[in-house]
Amino acid sequence: MQNESSSNARRWTGVDQQIERCVQFALRGASPNRTHDERRRQKRHPFPYPVRLIPVNTRGDVLGDPIVVLGKHLSNQGLDFYYQQPVSHRRVIVSFDCESQGRVEMLMDLTWCRFSGHGWYENGGRFLSVPSSAPPEPTLPVVAPLQSIPSTVDVCLP
Repeated sequence: MQNESSSNARRWTGVDQQIERCVQFALRGASPNRTHDERRRQKRHPFPYPVRLIPVNTRGDVLGDPIVVLGKHLSNQGLDFYYQQPVSHRRVIVSFDCESQGRVEMLMDLTWCRFSGHGWYENGGRFLSVPSSAPPEPTLPVVAPLQSIPSTVDVCLP
């Protein structure tokens, strides 16, 4: 009986190693090695959260219904995100839901779009301004400023 349980333990260890190897391959595929230098000046941070985009014209007039996209990276300069199709508007108001603190909104110029190969489009752009007079005051203490949050994902965006 003891031999059977020890052989099961060895088999599970082998399965665990196979799983670990597969996870490592998946992680390598998610952040491929770059063959060129990073062009960004600001550090990007993973931001895998829903974000609301409101299409606007150059005067700030709303042009259509909001859409919800899935964030990818966030920096002080801009945001990149996933959506099921290319976003057809050049300017949008990006709206982040900050739970008990309300919403934070910024005007963004969408500057690029590409098909990811998995049925999703990657889109991104630069923040231009804050439509309201001032950003909201935090009601909770800030744990770490955006610049000090480490980023583990390193993907080059144009």
